[in-house]
Amino acid sequence: MDLRGDAKTDLLPLLEVLTRVTEMVGASEADLRTLFGELAVHVRRVIDCEGFGVFLTVGGSKPALLELRYAEGLPGPPCLRVPFGQHLVGHAAAERTAVIANDVSKDPRYLSGPGSTHAEMAVPLLARGRCVGVVDLQATCVDAFGDREQHIAELVASRVALALDNAHLVADLTRQNQVLATLLEVSHEFSTLLDVNALMDVVATVMRRLIRYDSYAVFLLDEGEDAVPTLRHFAGYRHGRREGLESVSIDEGAIGAAVRTRRPVLVSHALADPDHDSTRGDVRSEVAVPLRLRDRVMGVLALESEREDFFTQRDAETLQVLGSQLAAAIENARLHGQTVQDSAALKADLTAARRIQRQLLLPRAPECQGIEFVAFNQPARALSGDFYDFYPSVEGPVAMLLGDVSGKGAPAALYGALVLGLFRSLQCPNQAPAELLHDVNEALVRRQSEPSTYAAAAFAQWSPARKELVVVNSGAPRPLVLRRGTERYLDATGVPLGMFQGTEYEQIITTLEVGDTLILASDGVFESRDPSGREFGSDRVAEVVRSCGEHSARDVLDVIVAALQQHTAGAAIHDDQTIVIMRVTGPS
Repeated sequence: MDLRGDAKTDLLPLLEVLTRVTEMVGASEADLRTLFGELAVHVRRVIDCEGFGVFLTVGGSKPALLELRYAEGLPGPPCLRVPFGQHLVGHAAAERTAVIANDVSKDPRYLSGPGSTHAEMAVPLLARGRCVGVVDLQATCVDAFGDREQHIAELVASRVALALDNAHLVADLTRQNQVLATLLEVSHEFSTLLDVNALMDVVATVMRRLIRYDSYAVFLLDEGEDAVPTLRHFAGYRHGRREGLESVSIDEGAIGAAVRTRRPVLVSHALADPDHDSTRGDVRSEVAVPLRLRDRVMGVLALESEREDFFTQRDAETLQVLGSQLAAAIENARLHGQTVQDSAALKADLTAARRIQRQLLLPRAPECQGIEFVAFNQPARALSGDFYDFYPSVEGPVAMLLGDVSGKGAPAALYGALVLGLFRSLQCPNQAPAELLHDVNEALVRRQSEPSTYAAAAFAQWSPARKELVVVNSGAPRPLVLRRGTERYLDATGVPLGMFQGTEYEQIITTLEVGDTLILASDGVFESRDPSGREFGSDRVAEVVRSCGEHSARDVLDVIVAALQQHTAGAAIHDDQTIVIMRVTGPS
């Protein structure tokens, strides 16, 4: 390069500016524009030109475009865009070499405009094998640019390209860190949000921090009975306000293409792209990513902009990561909502079942001459696996039943209803209690589908004429008889109902007098525990009953229940508690 006299002197400030440009690793666009202004001054001191401009490549454009980002003395609009391969600037970018037209009137590539330009030189800005822009110089005289001017321009272009590439790398790294930090933050926030509306509000805010957009929408795949699956609009915002959209077929537009291909779809020029189907005429670009939950596509996340070529491939990649988190969050919110609905429905069903069960368990014991009946039932859950019944009679024996089904809750309550129904339907006049339990056992064994389900029961039949009490026990706690302040357990045991076919049951016969009380209780009473884990126990039950003396059946029941509640002292009930009492009050 031949530099003499003042030219060499003028080059030194230019080299200083170029050094500063190179050092601007994290420079903002405003910083670069200031340096471009200084470059323009010093370049025009060593190169005879009136116009100086810098075009930068518009990222993600198809076809690639150059946009004028800084200009002094150049004709044309301030935001001029030139496609790669068109005009001198576009050719320099496409061919990646300097292009000189020393007489623009003879070169058809010259982009004519107002002014007196006669010569133009366009030098590409090359960084890591790709063109990131073009430096454009224009002069008012012909033959203004030779080897010397080209060398200086290429020196300027190489430093500017390096500065831009460094700035882009730092900006990309900074943005990636911001994106990762945001995604990490929202991954925790998404996992804690179970309300769908709140989740969609957070999504709108989060995406605004990651990618600028004019509208966003979430569509969920509805694979119903229709031949063509539909993407149902789930949520969306436009300019910060919620909006509703119609459903979309998976055969339509970018949203459907994202489902079909299971990949992001980028639409840079909506009006000319067949993959775009928005009914809004102001939409110019769009990006749609599938919402994937494991191996299943459950919907689409789509962003729209009113600017062409707005979204980049990197935006699509960011949305893909966000989409996987969003898919999981939506599924969690959906499952939570379904769980809440199912829980409400189950609660309503249990309430109704509990009401029906109370009707089956005779909330008021029947009145019978010469006999006083009372009962108490406290379920461990919404429904009781214990059951009881009374069988009053005007002329013959009277009886009462207490049963306890293995297990708890609804399954035990249903089985208890079955057992109770069998006792009522199979009971016959003049039938011995042992025969009744045998018949009930045979019926249960025939219906048995779950071998671990069975029922313990105690059946007591009182014949006033003979003053005779017949007791049959099939695995329930032993009955307790109270007579004038003295208690005794009857030695009645047996195999639970529904376990083995052909089981025979033994009858225990004893006598009762006026004032005697018979007490049947389920094992939930004897095994109830205080906060320290100590059981109420058969000895404690006997002690409480003994203290009752010759009280009424109601008083005896109240004393037992009060002692039981005092023992548990608010501790959780782990098994159903049932007590039925019969007291002989006089002749029938």
